[in-house]
Amino acid sequence: MPASAMTSITTAGTITSPKAALWLWRETGLQSILRSWLFDTHHADGSRLVEQHLLAWVTSYGYFAIFGLLVMGIVGLPVPDETLLTFTGYLVYRGNLYLPFAAAAAICGSASGMTISYALGRIFGLRLVHRYGRYIHLTPERLVRAHAWFERVGHWALTAGYFIPGVRHLTAYAAGMSEVAPHQFALFAYMGTILWVS
Repeated sequence: MPASAMTSITTAGTITSPKAALWLWRETGLQSILRSWLFDTHHADGSRLVEQHLLAWVTSYGYFAIFGLLVMGIVGLPVPDETLLTFTGYLVYRGNLYLPFAAAAAICGSASGMTISYALGRIFGLRLVHRYGRYIHLTPERLVRAHAWFERVGHWALTAGYFIPGVRHLTAYAAGMSEVAPHQFALFAYMGTILWVS
């Protein structure tokens, strides 16, 4: 990792203005690093680099980063959700974040991600998975497995699925493709969101 990237990660906690953060982002070359880990997945330390940048974003942008990263992570992008929530808890403990706002951002981000996934599953169904799933590591086999599990366990899969890595990302798609009623989806999925974030 370039020295400038390490410097930016260590100083990210001291940046208080969005303009300063944007300047630091441009000057340190983080844009090129971001591009490399988004489009080149063959780095041995790629996951560690992603994690460091995501944690720097949470440190810099706080509640907005928590919300946005959880939305992207629940929809299926490679965001380490558990690490994100653990780091958020650490920042709450240190006094950098306020617990009710951090919990609200996490609950809203997770619920928004689940709702987007449900809507995509309901509107596009399997066509979306067959066409674009390989780009976000959502293979038809994983979806069939989640769908079979959803049929077997029922609507409780939306609640319990949050606690099983990999399944969390697929249960809302399966619920949408199974055409679960929106009010039933909301009840079980949002209950799981609150329990998972707590």
